[in-house]
This record gives sequence, C-alpha cells and structure tokens, in this order.
Amino acid sequence: AGETAEMLPGKKEMLARVLSYVRLPAARLRLAPRPARLTVLAYHRVFDLGDEAEFPYDPELVSATPADFSWQMEFVCRHFNLITFETLVAYQEGRSRLPKFPAIVTFDDGHLDNYEVAFPILKQLGVPATIFLSTGYVGCGGTFWFDRVAHLLYRAREGTLEIGDIDFSAELRDVASRRQAAERLLGTLKRVRNEERLVALGKLEQFLGSKTGPDATGSAVVNWDQVREMSRAGIEFGSHSVTHPILTALPDETLDRELRESKQTIELQTGKPCDVFAYPVGSGAFDTRVLEATRRCGYKLGISYASGTNPLGGFDAYAIRRLHVERYTTRAYFQSVLAMPGVFG
Repeated sequence: AGETAEMLPGKKEMLARVLSYVRLPAARLRLAPRPARLTVLAYHRVFDLGDEAEFPYDPELVSATPADFSWQMEFVCRHFNLITFETLVAYQEGRSRLPKFPAIVTFDDGHLDNYEVAFPILKQLGVPATIFLSTGYVGCGGTFWFDRVAHLLYRAREGTLEIGDIDFSAELRDVASRRQAAERLLGTLKRVRNEERLVALGKLEQFLGSKTGPDATGSAVVNWDQVREMSRAGIEFGSHSVTHPILTALPDETLDRELRESKQTIELQTGKPCDVFAYPVGSGAFDTRVLEATRRCGYKLGISYASGTNPLGGFDAYAIRRLHVERYTTRAYFQSVLAMPGVFG
C-alpha cells in the first residue's frame, strides 16, 4: 500500500547500491547535463557514536562519522562548487553570479563536535560551511532542551513516567522503550503551546533532573571563542533562534525577540552580517506568520528542513529546501541523492 506513489526506503537503498556499483551517480554528476539548481546539505552532529545502546543522548542527531563526513565532503568537492549563503544573497540582489553546480553545507544547532570534528575536516578540504546557532545555548555549559529530554529519559529509573499537564505517559524499561518514549514526548512537546512546553520541561527536569545531574559532556555546545575562530577561517554563521522553540507556537512579541536577539548576538560576536535564518524543529517549523516575521526582522533568506533542491530559475527565498544527511545515509545513497534528488531526496 502506498508503494506506487513513492519507492519504499529499503528499495531506494537497494537501487542506490546498484547504481553506485555501476558508478552511475558519479558519471551522471560528471557528464550528464544538470538543471540549474542550488543543493543545500543539512547536518547536525559529526562524531563516532560507538555503541548506540550506551549513548545517553539522541542518536538521531548524529549525521555522520568523521570518516564518512570526510568522504562526503571530498565527493561534494569533486562534483559541486561550494559556496555560503553570503554568495547566494549577493546573487539574489544582483551583485554577483553563482558558479555552476552551487552547493552549501549546513549544520543546525551548534554542537561542540561541529568545532572539534567537522571544522578540521572542512578546513583541510577548503570547504566553506554555514552553522546555524541557537544563541542562548552557546557557551552555556549545558545542552539543547530536546537532547536534554532524551538524556533525562535515558537516565531515569525504570517505571512509569507521567506528565499530566500534556497528558503524556510512558513505561521506561530497556533502551528501546526509552528511545521511543523520548521520540513520543518530543513529538508531543512540539505540538503544544509554548507555555505548556516550558511547564512540562520544568516538571520533567524537577522530577528527573536530580537523579541524572546536569551532565552535558556527550552533547555540549560551542562557545563564542570557537565561533569567532571558525568565522575567521571562513565558516558562516546564521541564526537558529535564541532558545530553539517551536516558532509557530510563540506569540508575536516572543517570536520577534527570538529572531532579533539571535541575529544581533551573532553579528556582535562575529562582526559579520547575519542574514540567514534556519527555522528550528523541522517539519511544521514555520507558517505565513513566522515567514513574515523572518522578513520583518531583517533576514534575507529563510532555510527550511523540507527535503529537496532549489531551482535557480525561481525559488522561495524564505523556504529554501535541503537534503538531509543522517547517520544511516550510506555512501551509495549519498551519491545517489546528490545525482538524482528527485528520486532519492
């Protein structure tokens, strides 16, 4: 059922392996005519996860191992011209031309491994990239609220967890049940009003925090010294809000504050314009009201998490699409999604 509309993920992977075996993706990128489009890659974290069952945070935030990331960047360098959004803004304003086959590498949130692991690889290969920062977490010594939720549930004692304010309950037993509970809880928190989300997070922290402690060693955030070092080396920084809220659930005044303060902070800390905003949270991250606020607060581009590429003949500057890179993205699939995003994206 549903298979006629879209190929199932397992079959896509099988097809990608066959295509990679006969070297079709690389040949297509190298030899076949390509439509004029902008390709934007979306990453979160880059590091060796190790034994997933022993990882006390959200493994779904891990996009690639260092080895795979290095291979991916080498592949992209061979087949695309890497730019930042600064060049795209200049193109939009008629001040610059784009190179053939432009691509942009992006990271959401600002995890410490962006600096410790990804940055040295990017610098070695001469790859520019854009990191979208949630500025309220930079240098704070903690971790992002959504990863803290995963950590709290992973460390919690066995039994029933209930959060009456949002009508949530879960049985915490093995690692699998805790991962499932975290996924369900995060899904619930993304759908409620912002005030309800903050109350629920506070109660969860009050109930479980004393048992787990504030440890963030496995999910730390960059600091401003590291941001400035990367900025001097050519890494671009965009905004991902201040506190990584669900923007559609915010009142107008709070929404504007999240957008304006993060932009001002990045510009103050880097000494460079911050013209690009990536909507936090993923699917359902923005609506017409959020899009209008993004324009009103001075951003020239808005970056979504919707999958796809962007035709240069005309795309929505406030709904730019990206191709997601996940920890289970094989090298074969990576090649295929770049060569045939309409099929694999």
